[in-house]
Amino acid sequence: KSLQSGRIDLYPEYTGNLLTGKDALNLTVPADKSAITALVREQMERQHGMVLLALFGLNNTYALCLPRALAELHNLEKISDLVRVPELRAVVDLEFMDRPDGWKGLVETYGLRFHNPPQQVSPDLLYRALEAGSADLICGFATDWQIDSLNLMVLHDDRGYFPRYEAVVLYRLDLERRVPAALAALRRLEGRVDEARMVRANARV
Repeated sequence: KSLQSGRIDLYPEYTGNLLTGKDALNLTVPADKSAITALVREQMERQHGMVLLALFGLNNTYALCLPRALAELHNLEKISDLVRVPELRAVVDLEFMDRPDGWKGLVETYGLRFHNPPQQVSPDLLYRALEAGSADLICGFATDWQIDSLNLMVLHDDRGYFPRYEAVVLYRLDLERRVPAALAALRRLEGRVDEARMVRANARV
């Protein structure tokens, strides 16, 4: 909305957010996930006059994770395995419950029936809930440094529920005319920041 109003010129976004977001394209995830970026690029320019710059190189998808010891205890490797452990206590961030690519669609896709609804917390409290022992399962992000630090198991999205969330700069079309040097500078980041590099950066922060 800020881009549309002209309050800002550009900001970093994820292709999956633009695909499913109600204020953006509000589309369903295509069967061929490799087509998402091209689809989003085409439709954002056609519908909103906004352009995707070259991709940074990371897919910051959602990551359902739990302590590795707990995963090994119940032989959990993929999200569909969670049907066997409805007693697990899940914690998600405040936004995830109402997202079009969030909790409701996830449990429907996988046929999950937990004994209790997930607790909602601010994103910075997700991993603290695991550390405190008040949660068994959380929905974080692929580039969260805590996944390695806390020795967590990320469950494989075996039914392909989540789209790809490729990090990219989204900008107003008129920026190419007004400040071309800014876009030229940002293009130097194309393919330079993969998931591993982003994890290391997040850990340093």
